[in-house]
Amino acid sequence: MSDLQDYIDNNGGLHSPDDSVIPIIELLKRSVASRVAQGQRNGGPMKLTVLVVNSMTANAAAGSDEESDYIFLSNGVLTLLPNLFRALLSHPDILPHIGDPTRCTPFVSSRSASDLGDDATGWTVPFPEDPPRQRLHAKLSFLALQYVFLHEFAHIYNGHTDWLRDHGKLSLISEVAVPSIEKFSGIDRQTIEWDADSSAIQMLLEHVLQPKVDHVDGISRWDIPDGNGFGTMREGIYACILACQVIHMLYETFEAIPLDDITDAEHPHPAARQHEVFATIANVLSYRTGWDFEEVADLSGDAITGLYGAWTKVFNDDFAWPRMLADPDVIDLNVTLIERYTEQWALIRDELDKLKRGGQLAPAYPKPNPAFPDNSPYLYSKRQKPDEAE
Repeated sequence: MSDLQDYIDNNGGLHSPDDSVIPIIELLKRSVASRVAQGQRNGGPMKLTVLVVNSMTANAAAGSDEESDYIFLSNGVLTLLPNLFRALLSHPDILPHIGDPTRCTPFVSSRSASDLGDDATGWTVPFPEDPPRQRLHAKLSFLALQYVFLHEFAHIYNGHTDWLRDHGKLSLISEVAVPSIEKFSGIDRQTIEWDADSSAIQMLLEHVLQPKVDHVDGISRWDIPDGNGFGTMREGIYACILACQVIHMLYETFEAIPLDDITDAEHPHPAARQHEVFATIANVLSYRTGWDFEEVADLSGDAITGLYGAWTKVFNDDFAWPRMLADPDVIDLNVTLIERYTEQWALIRDELDKLKRGGQLAPAYPKPNPAFPDNSPYLYSKRQKPDEAE
C-alpha cells in the first residue's frame, strides 16, 4: 500500500466537503492556479489534486504519485480554524479598532488548545455579535488556512516530495505524525520544513499585499499599494503575522521539543518557527520593498501582544511561548538552527532544483537585491552579509 493510500485510510477515508467548504477549497486552488499552470513535472504539465480527509485532527499533508501531486486537508483543520478565530476575536486584544469589540460576548473555552488540535469534534463558537468583527474572523481564518495550504504546496512546488521519495524516505509529508507511516526526522527534514515555511510566508504576503512587481537586474522588486483586503499595508502585514503565528501556536501542541533535543524532530523547534515568521516577513519586505527591519519588529510585537492576550483569555492558560521567544537560550537556538538549515540548504538545493515544479528556489548564498542594496538581510549562514557570500 502506498503512503498516500495509507494516509487516507488512517485518517478516516476521504471526506466530501459540503456547500460551505467547496468555495473555500476553490479559493485555495485559485491562489496557486498561475503557478500550477506554469508548473512542469517530468516534462509534462503539473497536475494538483486537493482532497479532504475525515480526520478531526488539525492536520495537512502533501504527496505525489505518478499521476498527480496531492494536498490533503483534514476536516479538523477546516472546522477548527473558523471557530478558533471567532473565539479570539470575541476579545478586544486583536485589532480592537476594527468594529466594536465591546459588543462581543467574550468566549472562554472549556477545552484546551492541545485537545482541540488533536480532535476538534463538537467544538463550536458563536459568531462575534459585531458585524465588522464577523467579517474579520472570516478573512483571518481563511488566511490561516491558506498558510497551511501554501506550506503544503511549497513542499510540492519546491521539489520536496519528489526529493524525499527519490531518497527512499517518504512519498508523503504530513504535518502531524501518522503512526503507520515511517518517521523521517533530522536536519534534512527540518530544512525542507523551514523552506516550506519561508516560501508559504512570502506567497501569503504577496497574496495579501498585492504588490506591483517589476525587476531590477532579474530580481523582483515590490511596489505595495496602501490598500488591501485588511485595510492599510500595515494592517495587511499584521494579518499575515497573526495568521502564521496562530498556526504555529496550534501545532506547538503536537510536539513539545526540549531545547536539548532538536535533531531528532521532523519539524524545527516551535520557538524557532515562531521566530522565523518575524524574520521571514522582515527579510521579504526588506529585500523586496526596502522596508526597515525595525518597522516590522514593532508591528510583530503589536501582533504578538494582541494574539497572546486573546489566546490566554480563550483558553484560560498562561501560554509560555511568548516568554520563550525572549529567552537567550531560545534566541541562541534559533541562530544555531538557521545556520544549520542554511548550510544544509546549500547541500541539497541543486538536487531540489531539478525536481521543482517551477519558480526560483531560494539561492544557496543570497546576494543583495540591486534595487535595495543597503537593506539586504543578515540572516544567513554564519551571520554573513549576503554580499559577502561566495
